[in-house]
Amino acid sequence: DAVFTEQWSSAAQRYYRSSRPADNYDYEDRRLVGKLTADLSPETHLDVHVRYSDGTLGYGQTDVRPLYPTLGDSTMDVESALLGAVLTSVLSDDVDFKGRAYYREQERALHGLNVSHVQSGIPVFVPSESETGVRDWMGDGAFDIRAFEGHAITIGADFQRTDADFSSLRNAATQQRLPVSSGREVHSVNAGLYLQDRIALQERATALCGLRVDEHDAYGSAVSPKAGVVVQVQDSMRVHASAGRAYRAPSLIELYQPSIFFGSVTFESNSELKPEYISTVDGGVECMVTESLMVRADLFYNDMEDLITKQISGSTLRYANTDEAW
Repeated sequence: DAVFTEQWSSAAQRYYRSSRPADNYDYEDRRLVGKLTADLSPETHLDVHVRYSDGTLGYGQTDVRPLYPTLGDSTMDVESALLGAVLTSVLSDDVDFKGRAYYREQERALHGLNVSHVQSGIPVFVPSESETGVRDWMGDGAFDIRAFEGHAITIGADFQRTDADFSSLRNAATQQRLPVSSGREVHSVNAGLYLQDRIALQERATALCGLRVDEHDAYGSAVSPKAGVVVQVQDSMRVHASAGRAYRAPSLIELYQPSIFFGSVTFESNSELKPEYISTVDGGVECMVTESLMVRADLFYNDMEDLITKQISGSTLRYANTDEAW
């Protein structure tokens, strides 16, 4: 029904709240999805996926009156296409293979109001536009091996490359670049190796241990271990516990997206971001009270280092690493 906004006043060093009708929050999306499946042989199966989408999302309206005489619509147009394939094959009685690959391309166009220049100390706003193009390549291959009694081993590797092209902000009417913005082309590459062993300790207990090693072109190596156990205490009760550690490198948008002004807030990326890490432990119990009633309870604890969040300072919203999160 209404949108409440808080606008920062540098003179008063405080926020002022106002409200207006909730205009330009519509979302329109068109999608085309296709799938081809083929049995290449009795042991080998192929799935090919095709996806295309085209959508428009309204981000509300920017109100900088009287600096700009009317409300400006902030919108994002997104066009995305993906081609992927999954190949599974039974190589022998003891070895299976699964491979995946995809290519994805996405184009985003942002429209809004932004500062063109400053005249006599007063910012001058104009309708603006910019584009972001992102291209992803991913490949993943893994073998499932049952060559040792009581062990189910998975060993695999994956690779992902992302290219991004951020255009500078332009005046929508004249197509001239706004002095406050500059574009750039960036990329990232990550390769990983992983190994997992599911071990049948006895008839009622199964353990799982795994290790993943990532190598990122900008952040170097990261090691992610995990371990877990499931025990069937009784026919009607099962308990489980696990622990692990994982990491995520910042995305190219979090690192390099040019600053964009929406409403009364400027959104900024941060090229100084560090990867975030999570360490987690959990445990739980599952009981079949009757044939039709199951009760389950879980307890977990997550500790996150350098968690990437959006932090606000004045009228600027910026990606930053959080000192502590749990």
